[in-house]
Amino acid sequence: MGKIRLIFISLISLLILLTLGFIWGNSILSISQSSNRSGSLFLTFKPIFDVIFGEGVVTHAVFRKLAHFSEFFVLGVEIFTLLILLRISLTENLTYSLVFGLFFAVSDETLQVISRRGSSFLDVLIDFSGVLLAVLILFLVFKTFYKKNKKPLEMNI
Repeated sequence: MGKIRLIFISLISLLILLTLGFIWGNSILSISQSSNRSGSLFLTFKPIFDVIFGEGVVTHAVFRKLAHFSEFFVLGVEIFTLLILLRISLTENLTYSLVFGLFFAVSDETLQVISRRGSSFLDVLIDFSGVLLAVLILFLVFKTFYKKNKKPLEMNI
């Protein structure tokens, strides 16, 4: 394994751990702590949402769901990238990325049960949808690249 590729694998692995720390760190907050944190962020972005989508269309509840989706979208990109760097085949990458994404989404909701916030099947679906969209986009991009160049998919790092 090349030294540069090993550095990238280490960096992506660290990013995954940081992302999971962020996601799970928010999940262990109490209901009031979580609501206060997301509420202040929501108030910061509300003027932008009001201009783009119309006054009051994006509520605090919608904002929270978009945040979950976005966090897991980033996680999906990171997982897929790590598996590409590890030279996992594209088909296996798709499968593993989705399995890991679902595992992390269920784990996130489990942590919310432990922190007495309760869990929601809808939240698991929203979280997993973020991973799913990221993985499908990257899968299609890499699949298209492979067909166009007619050579095995490899990141020459």
